[in-house]
Amino acid sequence: MPKEKETPPKGTPPEGNEGGNGGKEGEGNPKNLTPEEHQAELDRVAAKTRAEVEKKGEKTTKDAVKKALEEERRQAKLSEEEKEKELGAKKEKEFKERENKVTLRENRSAAIEKFTELGLSPNKEVVDVFVGLDIEKQEAAITSFVELHNKSVKDGVAEAMKGDPPKDPNTNGSPPKGKDDLTPDSDNFI
Repeated sequence: MPKEKETPPKGTPPEGNEGGNGGKEGEGNPKNLTPEEHQAELDRVAAKTRAEVEKKGEKTTKDAVKKALEEERRQAKLSEEEKEKELGAKKEKEFKERENKVTLRENRSAAIEKFTELGLSPNKEVVDVFVGLDIEKQEAAITSFVELHNKSVKDGVAEAMKGDPPKDPNTNGSPPKGKDDLTPDSDNFI
């Protein structure tokens, strides 16, 4: 008589690929649910998540409406002169913001030109570090940076070049003695 297959206790992971997770632990159907029960669980979680998102969206909308109503009430209490003054200040602020954006765009181009003029071709991140509304300070900072960069590179190269020149392995470690040693017929020709 064939032995019946024992079912594992509830909560134990399924064997093989029965859980539909490709053999990966921590995924799939950890509660040994039937496909219908598993789908019902997924639907419940999705509905809960959807409700939370909708609740957050409603709260954001309510906050925006509340803020707009408060602003409307505040505006209603103002005189015509105060309304005009606020409107003028708002327009002035918007104009200044647009002007600053244009200035920064122009100064970004100027920074790229300055780097190129000084012999470097910087990437966007380097340029953005130096761009500002004051073009004179920007150019001074770029010039100072390039000078420090060039000095650092020069010092690094000098440090790397310190020491004895490499030895020629073909001449028992001694460097060639003169230009005669480098002719094609000599043994030291490389």
